[in-house]
Amino acid sequence: MYFLYSRNQSFFEIEYIEKVLLSKISNLEKIPIDSFNDFDTNENIILYFSDGDQKISNEIKNFAKKFDKRYFLIHISDEILKADYSIYKKAIYIFRGYYSPFIKNKNCFTIPIGFQSGFLQDNSYESNLKKRKLVWSFFGQFYSDRKYMLNQLSVTKPNKQFKVNSFMDSNAIGVADLRKVYSDTVFAPCPFGFGNPDTFRIMEVLESGCIPIVKKFIFIDYFKFVFGNHPFLIVKNWSEAPGLIDLYMNNKDMLQKKEKEIEIWYKKFKSNLSNDIYNVIQKNNLSFSSNQKFIQDRGKFNIIVLFTFFYYFSLRKRNIFIKMSKLIYIFKQKMKFIAKWNRNKT
Repeated sequence: MYFLYSRNQSFFEIEYIEKVLLSKISNLEKIPIDSFNDFDTNENIILYFSDGDQKISNEIKNFAKKFDKRYFLIHISDEILKADYSIYKKAIYIFRGYYSPFIKNKNCFTIPIGFQSGFLQDNSYESNLKKRKLVWSFFGQFYSDRKYMLNQLSVTKPNKQFKVNSFMDSNAIGVADLRKVYSDTVFAPCPFGFGNPDTFRIMEVLESGCIPIVKKFIFIDYFKFVFGNHPFLIVKNWSEAPGLIDLYMNNKDMLQKKEKEIEIWYKKFKSNLSNDIYNVIQKNNLSFSSNQKFIQDRGKFNIIVLFTFFYYFSLRKRNIFIKMSKLIYIFKQKMKFIAKWNRNKT
């Protein structure tokens, strides 16, 4: 089986893709798309598609046009739900990040966008939350609703906050140090990303054994569409978070029960996720164990879900900060690739 990708592609989340999503698939050969010439193959093709960069997007689309066979597609970059979905037409099955009820393809399964490489759980963290020193921590950009969230949570101590100016900021804390802090943290507030509620932060704190706190997505719980019947703590407004944290911190049995619930659920969630992808690709078995698949399909016909997504992604005014931050991210990814290429050349 071939895993095809662009040489210009960032491998920010490759650990998640290889060791979680595709962990059950054996004999997987990774090949840059410009080196692939076995067009008569009978092997299954998994095409890794990211449209965050126009050069990568054009390269993948051009390949899909000239490749006269069908393929499996992994698409993890459609944050504002505005991608060109023409590449979906020849896909046997689509595994995509970021849920949208407007994508009506029956052969589509929304998956979490995952975590950055280096976060995969190795059980080195202290699993007993009662022994962790930080009540909560947050690392990321401080903007919009996040400023309000941090202001509300600032009364709850001890905590740790670290501000970055953009995604992939050169001054950001490295993965090892970030994991170390999360591994000493009980609760992790997980605000929405720039253009979508799902972020890498959610699975990163789950890998570190924290309890995620998420905010309701207007009228609905967005995270059910991605994680199914999850055990995260949910608030309607970030002003509720301090009281919710105090409730658990003052009841050790309640805290321990939530800790165990999340630990058991998360192991099962990842197992179901990798099993379902394996069954689809290698067995053509569409009987999903992941309950989020049922929730995703049902959401496509729910008026409240459709209105919520239409309002959030189509009607509300776009923030220029989102666009600028995405451009900065793309620029930094290109710089990292050029630096890596120069190192390999020498």
